[in-house]
Amino acid sequence: MPKSLAIIRIFVFLVVQPIILYLMNSCFTSAGKLRTKICAYFKNLKKASPEINDTSTKTNASVKADSPATISGLMLHLGFNSRKEYDEYEKNGEFRDILKRARLRIEAEYEKKLHYQSSTGAIFALKNLGWNDREENESFNGAVTLSIEIVNSPHNPASAENEVAL
Repeated sequence: MPKSLAIIRIFVFLVVQPIILYLMNSCFTSAGKLRTKICAYFKNLKKASPEINDTSTKTNASVKADSPATISGLMLHLGFNSRKEYDEYEKNGEFRDILKRARLRIEAEYEKKLHYQSSTGAIFALKNLGWNDREENESFNGAVTLSIEIVNSPHNPASAENEVAL
């Protein structure tokens, strides 16, 4: 790695990241204000819900469906400029636990959608949020070592199944 690139990385790590975190922390002056803003996001979803015609009944009644909660929508509502900025604040910010809980709330909404008939979109979203569709054993890396010992025997191997005597 060139020396100038290493210097730039150190500068970003020591100078730029702390400034971004300071600016983000100053945007959320208290945990209560951040919680209020997050609650407002979820309340606005219910207000902005489109009406859907319910064709399963003979009356064609309109049903109000909630707009889906999304991580991107939450980021925009809170004033973040990028997903990277949000992830950095969620990782190192002063009120990171509140953001983690908001993310968990959105994951819970996706998880509820798994019980619907068409849940492909929810499965895709949950996988992008780190979910897995099978349990993986961390200690097993897939490599198996077999030890085979060849032993000389006075008997010749059987060439057919009927030559084997038990």
